Amino acid sequence: MTKVLKAGMLPFVVLVCAIILFMPKDAKAVTAEQNGIYVDKAVVQFTPDASEEVLSYTIYVKKNDGDWVQKQTLGGGAQTATVTGLKPTDSYIWIKGEYKYKFKNSTTGKVYDGTRTVYDVKMRPAKVTGLHQERWYYYIKQINAEWTRQNSITGYQTEFYGHNLKKVKRQLMDGAFKNYNTYKKIKNGKTYKMRVRGYTEFGGTKVWGEWSAYTWFVGQTPKMKLTSKKKKITVTWGKVSGATSYTVMASTKPNKGYKAVKTVSAKKKARVTFKKLAKKKLKKGKTYYVYVRSNKKVGKKTFYSNDKGSPLYYTLIRCR
Repeated sequence: MTKVLKAGMLPFVVLVCAIILFMPKDAKAVTAEQNGIYVDKAVVQFTPDASEEVLSYTIYVKKNDGDWVQKQTLGGGAQTATVTGLKPTDSYIWIKGEYKYKFKNSTTGKVYDGTRTVYDVKMRPAKVTGLHQERWYYYIKQINAEWTRQNSITGYQTEFYGHNLKKVKRQLMDGAFKNYNTYKKIKNGKTYKMRVRGYTEFGGTKVWGEWSAYTWFVGQTPKMKLTSKKKKITVTWGKVSGATSYTVMASTKPNKGYKAVKTVSAKKKARVTFKKLAKKKLKKGKTYYVYVRSNKKVGKKTFYSNDKGSPLYYTLIRCR
């Protein structure tokens, strides 16, 4: 995509989608275009008008709502400007170009400051990271997935594998801010997996990033039963298909302070009895809050039904 930046208006850098501004008919121009698309830099190629002598170019960069930072000054004979140190996860990357010029037929020799303009930079997507199970809502049968946003791309493509790992739901999501997805009508007691990649519209085609690693979704089952006697608490629960182990978590408060009591293999009986919490004996008459976290180990990585500090569902019991 090629844009023309004219004297007396906003100046020079054109990266992907620019705004064409109107200028006087006798204004001179510098033609600039984004040369390729990269994951860590932006390259701008430019050519001045034949009747115009460019003296220098100055490149500025701004990320988020920060200040403009001068990156480089180039001589008028330069043909490209390469801006490094960029990444797709940066929010609102903008590049501002300024150029100084004079007309070759000028009798005064006066040097005019080129005006300036700003463009939003589009990057080649990096490999998506941070994909995780944000929440599994057992009662409404819904999974919320989330990943690290890449602000300077066009959108994402997701692949969600059904519990039998055969049926795949693919979605194309336009918008870099849509770094999440919701899956409804899921089956509790099952496991699912997902991956996502980014894309950028550039030159009329989609430039794809690398797929994220697969993330597994494993549910926390609220189908628990608690009993207590002789200052002990016994926990039983229903198993989740695909889970490799379960961890009994307990706390003296409903929304924080949970500690792992014991982890048992999914091959063993779904039952744990404990008489201590954080090395302290349970107190008769005190209320304890308990939930069972499902775990799924794939290779060296373990996925959990609950990554947050507090559970979505818990059951309470008064110690007897």
